[in-house]
Amino acid sequence: VIIFFRLLKKLFSNAFIYGLAPFIPRIIGILVLPIVTKYLTSEDYGIYGIITAYITSISILQELGLKVVFTNSFYYYSGQYKWAWRQLYGFLLLWNVLFGILAGVIIYLLVPPEANDNRLVIAILSILPLCTFGPTGTIATLKYQIHSQPLPIATRVVLFGFLTLALQVYTIAYLKLGYMGWIWSTFISTVGLNMSYWYVVNIKEGIKPIFNFKWRFVRNSLKISLPMVPHNYASFLLNSSDRIVMDAIKVEAAPIGRYSLASQFSSIMLSAGVALCTALGPMLNESYKVSDENRVRYLIFSSQSSFLSLCFLVCLWSKEGLMILIRNDELKSVYPLLIILVMAHSSRPIFQGAIHRLFYFQKAGRLWQITLTAGVGNVIANLIFIPKFGIMAAALNTFFAFMYMSYIGYYNKSYKELRTKEYYPMTWLILTIFLTISAYYLVELAFLYKFLLSILFIGCTLLSLYKFRLQFYLNASNKP
Repeated sequence: VIIFFRLLKKLFSNAFIYGLAPFIPRIIGILVLPIVTKYLTSEDYGIYGIITAYITSISILQELGLKVVFTNSFYYYSGQYKWAWRQLYGFLLLWNVLFGILAGVIIYLLVPPEANDNRLVIAILSILPLCTFGPTGTIATLKYQIHSQPLPIATRVVLFGFLTLALQVYTIAYLKLGYMGWIWSTFISTVGLNMSYWYVVNIKEGIKPIFNFKWRFVRNSLKISLPMVPHNYASFLLNSSDRIVMDAIKVEAAPIGRYSLASQFSSIMLSAGVALCTALGPMLNESYKVSDENRVRYLIFSSQSSFLSLCFLVCLWSKEGLMILIRNDELKSVYPLLIILVMAHSSRPIFQGAIHRLFYFQKAGRLWQITLTAGVGNVIANLIFIPKFGIMAAALNTFFAFMYMSYIGYYNKSYKELRTKEYYPMTWLILTIFLTISAYYLVELAFLYKFLLSILFIGCTLLSLYKFRLQFYLNASNKP
């Protein structure tokens, strides 16, 4: 019982800090929507959504997948990891100079015609945060995550999150800059956030970049990391490529704007899932290290059950939430899209259960094939179905692509060779689809029925967590 409470406390306290940090400014951001949406149009959302999608597609190459090498070098060469980190730090700083020039030209050429007047400014402001202090921020956050120290990250995220919101209100509601308000706000806050890590990395931790790095070490590191680029690129294909496809097939900016607004809300749940998995990662590593499979399964099941329930409840009340927050009648009706996109992210913890094991045991060499297949499949489906069925097709394609990616890893040959207990991926998949369909139709219920249903559902979730706890306790007691 003591072990159980310590595990649960550590997992959810760290996840709470990781998740609460971005959620505080995001919640305030939702509350300021009634202020800024009066000065924004669907076209503004569409233009910014397209620009953000293009920036995301390029930024994936910023780190060349080297984050996995940073992490592995800490666990496998803990006595010399700083030397390895300094080598990679110097290489990334030099790479980012070349990367910034190329990325700036690409963004300049891809800015949509509606934003031609600001083309050069958008290119410069979008790329500078990726190139200035970018590796510094990556190294600092990774260091805190590995040591399970979420508070320094959380503090910065909250402070700069509030700065972003203040700038958005000022630039959109006061200066009437429209979509450019988002561009300027993101630029200022992102550069400031990355700069705040410079002292921690270079002075406090003594991780100063080595520019005369060992090419042999860098080449060996890239052999490990570059296969991760297609895997990371798959995330873009799943989360952002739909807006690029819409732009390519000449969908009007207004429908893209509605889709972007729904994606904006669903990205909050994605951030929550990422926060939970960020806290989960080090605990899984510790469990793998001592071969405690009971602990691994308990952590994954508890995380997945809790997060799936949270996503369902958010979807159930999404209609009322948008009615309160949005001061634009055209944008209030996006809740069907929002439900599909939110539930697409609801399997994040179970996805983590498969891929993290492969990462830890260095069997992720072909993982990119799974994630890239999901991403490419999403793009192809969008090209086929969006012209026929509109933006709802994009949401459904995203949902099914995420379901494929989240569960197919459990049928991977390398994974089967490593795992020693059953994780019931098909049961979780069926439950997720059932809850998605239920939320899509139950969202139209009257307030009282929704309230009673929510109480019942929360009770079922707590009962499942109790069952997982009891199973973990029994397995721990029977462990020789």
